[in-house]
Amino acid sequence: GISMKEKNFPDISDKIMSDMNSKDKKWPIYSSANTCLILDADHPLTPLYWQSFFLLYFSNVNDDNGIGRFYGHKLIHTHSYQSQRDQLVERLEYLEQYHLYQNRELKRNSYEFSHIHKELSNLFQAMQQW
Repeated sequence: GISMKEKNFPDISDKIMSDMNSKDKKWPIYSSANTCLILDADHPLTPLYWQSFFLLYFSNVNDDNGIGRFYGHKLIHTHSYQSQRDQLVERLEYLEQYHLYQNRELKRNSYEFSHIHKELSNLFQAMQQW
């Protein structure tokens, strides 16, 4: 159960959300998300940028009561961010299919590094489970 102290303690994440202007998206997670949306599918740093996005998304900060808060999740799941969140999901789906296609094409041409695209396809498929 929740103690009286926890019930009376103001949720700092709600304060952050109320103070944040929805048009002012200077938080690192928004910048990271935008980068993930614009990078080419075959850019060598694409997986690293997605990893950075999820690191921010799942960042856990404890309040004074020791209760963990996932701020990235709270920031991304605001009503004003719905469209861009949908774009992130679509982008992950595209990346999975792109690398799956590249794997098939390269394998058909007996290219020795086709397995890298299979691994990337699996990675982006796993990321879709967020």
